[in-house]
Amino acid sequence: SSGINAEYGELTRQGAFLVQTHEYFIIWVGRHVSDIFVNSVYNKGSVSDLPEISNGLEHFDNSISDMIHDLVALCSKVRDAPYTLITVREDSRFGTLFLQHLVEDRSDGLMSYYEFLQKVQQQVG
Repeated sequence: SSGINAEYGELTRQGAFLVQTHEYFIIWVGRHVSDIFVNSVYNKGSVSDLPEISNGLEHFDNSISDMIHDLVALCSKVRDAPYTLITVREDSRFGTLFLQHLVEDRSDGLMSYYEFLQKVQQQVG
């Protein structure tokens, strides 16, 4: 698949990551992601309360949920195609569904996707 390039080595168990494939948007949720994130995005107490894999993502009235939905909507608009959103837990048997779409993302002289996100975070925060 094409699209966002991400690298396995940059994933953290404290994070949640989105990858776009030809058919899906897949959110990979690390096993140590914050309970605040899980509650805001999934209305669950902790990552262990999430199913191993789920289809769709309900929208809740908070800024984190708003950002996730805005990001997916923007990516879908750019792609100009409907999407199916799937969430997989890192520790599930479906975790490789996400990992198989990661690629090496560093080019000579250019920032990796992870480095780009760090730069954006520094400028925003």
